[in-house]
Amino acid sequence: MVIGQPGNLFPTTNISVAILIFDRLREKGSANEGCKEVLFIDASNEYQPGKNQNPLEDKHINRIIQIYNEFYNLLINDQWSFIHEKFA
Repeated sequence: MVIGQPGNLFPTTNISVAILIFDRLREKGSANEGCKEVLFIDASNEYQPGKNQNPLEDKHINRIIQIYNEFYNLLINDQWSFIHEKFA
């Protein structure tokens, strides 16, 4: 999973960052070995504008968690995210 974050989120940089989450259960012989989808969540426009930083509020964090929890029920055209199938 890849979660795109807004710029000015951290005090040491103003660039946009991304959080990468790897599922170890997708490794060969594991429970989710056949799962090939990758979830991209674009949360780059979800923040509370601030003077020096753009913090995420609880509503932004809860939206990201909601999308993650509904991963397999998402529509391809959801404005926040899309599912990319791994090419063999």
